[in-house]
Amino acid sequence: CVVLDESGMSSYAAVLLLHLAEEDAFWVLATLLDVCGLARLFEDGFPLLHHCYDCWEALLRKRMPRLAAHIDGALGTFLGLDGCDYAAMR
Repeated sequence: CVVLDESGMSSYAAVLLLHLAEEDAFWVLATLLDVCGLARLFEDGFPLLHHCYDCWEALLRKRMPRLAAHIDGALGTFLGLDGCDYAAMR
């Protein structure tokens, strides 16, 4: 038995409900979670979400290093870490 964090699923359900009938939205969401493996996005600890973020960040640093540096600076400022290297803290 896997425990899922359902609070994050509401945004996916909402988008589906904007475009599909209620029953169709349910079955599409169920298929995405079960057959496509997206349930791992919502497992305890969010393993798939962390994996996807790490992949995105590595790709961004490789392909667009200036943008990655800008994002690091903006995150550092947002988090109140002025003068700190946010990337080094990760």
